[in-house]
Amino acid sequence: MDLGALVNKNLISLIALGIALGGLALSIYNTIIQRKERQPIISLEFFYLDVIEIENYPFDGYVILTKNLGKVAIIIDTAGIKWDNDKYEINYYGSIITDEYQSFPYKLEPGSTHRTEFGRSEIQREISKSSFSGPIEIKGLIKDGEGRYYFSPSLEITIQPDTPK
Repeated sequence: MDLGALVNKNLISLIALGIALGGLALSIYNTIIQRKERQPIISLEFFYLDVIEIENYPFDGYVILTKNLGKVAIIIDTAGIKWDNDKYEINYYGSIITDEYQSFPYKLEPGSTHRTEFGRSEIQREISKSSFSGPIEIKGLIKDGEGRYYFSPSLEITIQPDTPK
């Protein structure tokens, strides 16, 4: 066999192999990008809101602000608060006070925000039932319709001990 023909044949095979590998890499990249676009991207803020009025009702409590930063809608199934290194948790599955009195499950569209409010005295009462008093870290949580949990950064609060009546 002619050396020139052998080199040309190997060169063509290498070029074909390079094109095939490039196509494979592009296909893998596109699959990863599409998968990421379908993943929810949720941001949670958790903070204390001093006394304000919501429809002539004074509110003093904690707020979970859930932002959907992704490209797909999610269903918020549950909102709650965790404390003591996630050993204890309060979950709200039904109607709770939120802007426009929305209830769960709630569909959160891409680019939208949902606010969930928890009364300060109710939260403190629930936490004190667990025999806690003094400073404690709490964090907000939501659970989506697929069972994934999202947590906010912690917030330190002080629980007043129950006094006998």
